[in-house]
Amino acid sequence: MGNLVIPNTLSLIRGGPNPEEAKKVFDFLLSAGVQKMLAESCAQAPLLPGIPTPEKVVRLDGIKPMKVDYGAAAARLDRIMPKLKEWADAP
Repeated sequence: MGNLVIPNTLSLIRGGPNPEEAKKVFDFLLSAGVQKMLAESCAQAPLLPGIPTPEKVVRLDGIKPMKVDYGAAAARLDRIMPKLKEWADAP
């Protein structure tokens, strides 16, 4: 079945007021230094190959990702959200 991989996301908003600054944020987050820092501080698998990581950090090239239809999962989540909210609000 594979491992569930939940990616972080970053989006560039079309027509946004600061596209050049937004691209700098992309470059910063994808830099080797930040990838290494994220691996060390919160065990995030680096996106770039060759980033040194602590021994217990799983590398993306070392796992078999689960095939997930995120659109179908989102649609199902919309249907079950009321029950989840009820469960979360229960004492």
